[in-house]
Amino acid sequence: MSETEVINEQTGEIASVIQQPASETVGLPAVKDEKKSLVTTMASRWSVEPAKLLSTLKQTAFKQKDGEVSDAQMMALLIVCKEYGLNPFLKQIYAYPDKGGIVPVVGVDGWATVITRNPMFDGVEFRFSDDIITMPGAKPCSTWCDTIMHIKGNNQPTIVREYLDEVYRELSYVTPWKTHTKRMLRHKSYIQCARIAFGLTGIFDEDEAQRIIESQIVQEPVKRKGSALNQKIAAISAGNNGETT
Repeated sequence: MSETEVINEQTGEIASVIQQPASETVGLPAVKDEKKSLVTTMASRWSVEPAKLLSTLKQTAFKQKDGEVSDAQMMALLIVCKEYGLNPFLKQIYAYPDKGGIVPVVGVDGWATVITRNPMFDGVEFRFSDDIITMPGAKPCSTWCDTIMHIKGNNQPTIVREYLDEVYRELSYVTPWKTHTKRMLRHKSYIQCARIAFGLTGIFDEDEAQRIIESQIVQEPVKRKGSALNQKIAAISAGNNGETT
């Protein structure tokens, strides 16, 4: 606090006025608390206790056979959930662990949520080919499906065509591709069109995620084999007759 003398112009008397520091001045808003952490923010959004959020999602929002989900992987999923406004408890999004990171997977309901919430979305149409083909183990289906997505302010809609023979997955067990072929083709076209129309990145559908995981499983032995070959080449170059130590 500081004391200042002022003169009363009417009486000529000198009076002392005590001034308070700005931070103590009555009426100034209190300094806001620090922003809530991501965990606290998302726990509040989903009405879950923050202390239980990570452990619960580790058990329910990740698809894996072995190993544990790290806090870093869990935080990565929360970031994606926050970015796209998706709820893992409603199965709108889940993830596969991926070498310390994650592969975020969004179900059809999640994609529909992201699309229809966008204020620029102005409707969607589907168009199927009249030509019919039957993939192995699947039901007869149109050869392609167009998704026509209308965006507010754009003179022309975004149109994406997906071909059945390019997206169909032939697996040894029963899958939605075999039991609901037309619907799956429509979903693929819908998702790809949304990506282009709204610039959606960093999220995948179930098919894409499985292909990513499968490709890594195949590549691992190739990498190890390539590493051994490189060692042998290096040894030959060094004059060791192909022997490595």
